[in-house]
Amino acid sequence: MKIIPFLLMLSVLGVDAQQSQTENNEAIARSFVESWIMENYLDLPRLFAENCIYLEMPSGRSFTSKEAIKNYASATL
Repeated sequence: MKIIPFLLMLSVLGVDAQQSQTENNEAIARSFVESWIMENYLDLPRLFAENCIYLEMPSGRSFTSKEAIKNYASATL
C-alpha cells in the first residue's frame, strides 16, 4: 500500500520537471525571437552552448561556435 503514494509522487515530480524544462525552452525561444526582432546580434550568442550547431534552414549553412553565430547574425541583421 505504501508504494502507490510513492509512485504517485514520482509521477508528479516527473510532470513538474517536464513542465519546468518546457518553460525553460519557451523562454529561450522567446529570447531568440526577441533578439532577431530587435536586431540585437550581440545578445544571440548567449542563447547557445559552447559546442552548439546552428543550422540555417533556407541555405543549409551551419555555424558551430558562438563567434560564428554572432558574425552571421551581424551580417544578416
